[in-house]
Amino acid sequence: MLKGEKLGAAIEAARIKKGISKAEMARHFGVKPPSVQGWVKYGRISKDMLPRVIRYFANEVGADHWGIEPGDPYAPDNLVQLRPKLSAAEGMVVIDRLSVQAGMGAGKLAEHFPDVIDNLRVSKDWLRRNATFTSMKNLGLVTGLGDSMEPTFSDGDALLVDRGVRDVKVDAVYVLSLNDELYIKRVQRRPDGAWLMISDNPSYEPYVIENGDRDHFQVEGRVVFAWNGRKL
Repeated sequence: MLKGEKLGAAIEAARIKKGISKAEMARHFGVKPPSVQGWVKYGRISKDMLPRVIRYFANEVGADHWGIEPGDPYAPDNLVQLRPKLSAAEGMVVIDRLSVQAGMGAGKLAEHFPDVIDNLRVSKDWLRRNATFTSMKNLGLVTGLGDSMEPTFSDGDALLVDRGVRDVKVDAVYVLSLNDELYIKRVQRRPDGAWLMISDNPSYEPYVIENGDRDHFQVEGRVVFAWNGRKL
């Protein structure tokens, strides 16, 4: 495992390859910009933060970039980079599976800085045929938990979410955050401007989001496909 300035240079090279600024890195990891500067210049990064940084650059660089070897104490067993790294071959796109879990019933605590825990390579043509989205770069996989969206989704389904959608413009299924909890619900707009948050499972009552309550809700994305073979 690289250390010191060599580790810093590796972080900086991965940052440049991903095409993000140091300020964007700081926001993603919830640290101040001087901390990121210390990472890239001197390799000064905590043992708890380093695995998160390595996972963050999973699609840009592999284990050899960091000098990671099997059994390296700095690399947790589930580190994505220790598995063969997927690359986006011609006509393919790599979609990150995030550590995000959203409740289909009770809400799940939101992760403000989710990690990439896996990735999936799919055909761009297949995506265009089976899902509607703003951009392939905005797609990510999250896990739905609970039974309130049965029979459309089942507990534990991997859901493809378009994170480029940040408002309810059409009636569809969305990932919503409220009080630091995430929900997956069908949202229907009413003529009076309110939203109706609907569960596909009839055992759950609809919830009305009045105009005055809209500021407390945040649209985190639109669910465009469930990895159970059902097209939305």
